[in-house]
Amino acid sequence: MDLVNHLEGRLLFAVPKKGRLNSATLNLLEGADIQFRRENRLDIALVKNLPIALIFLPAADIPTFVGEGRVDLGITGWDQVKEHDAGVISSNKARRASVELNAEGEELQKVGGCEMVMELGFGHCKLQTQVPEKGPYATTQDLVGKTIGTSFVNLAAEHFAKLELGYNIERSRLVEAKQITPGKRAPTITTLDEEGWVAVSSMVEKKKIALVMDDLTRVGAQDILVLDIHNTR
Repeated sequence: MDLVNHLEGRLLFAVPKKGRLNSATLNLLEGADIQFRRENRLDIALVKNLPIALIFLPAADIPTFVGEGRVDLGITGWDQVKEHDAGVISSNKARRASVELNAEGEELQKVGGCEMVMELGFGHCKLQTQVPEKGPYATTQDLVGKTIGTSFVNLAAEHFAKLELGYNIERSRLVEAKQITPGKRAPTITTLDEEGWVAVSSMVEKKKIALVMDDLTRVGAQDILVLDIHNTR
């Protein structure tokens, strides 16, 4: 049977094709009396007793298919939804920054996000930052400027959206400098060997880096250094 030609008029329902979410989702569908048979190596299954077609996809792809309207609804992990939404926000910001209108003068179509309609009570997870147990890192702030390996690139970029900025300045100008770089709570200040000088480290929003560096230079800051994050898959 050519399943693609039998999708018209059916609700397209995306479900995880493998893993823990697949097992839990199939149990849920069985309990709802959704009857279907999935042929070997096929990622589409027609429901026998309802006008529904099940589309089996990797869990990470389901938010994209839902957001783009390629399926009507889906079941996936909340972590995957948040990763997708973080990417949507980043993509739409980039589009607005580059060009507001296309050649016809119409507004560019935004990349679509997803809306959660029900929590199903399974597939719980927690995203954590892992570092060597005996390493020098105590908080995620210690990782600013380091290489982060993750499959949740957009969430990682969002988490590390602020940059760490360090500089040296005379203690007599410290009050002015702290007004420029107040940090999340307060900047970290370390006394230098050179008398009358301190080293300052503070979190700064990425979009403000250039202006902050100019302001610091005007109040006498030296050796200004910005540490960034590089995301990898």
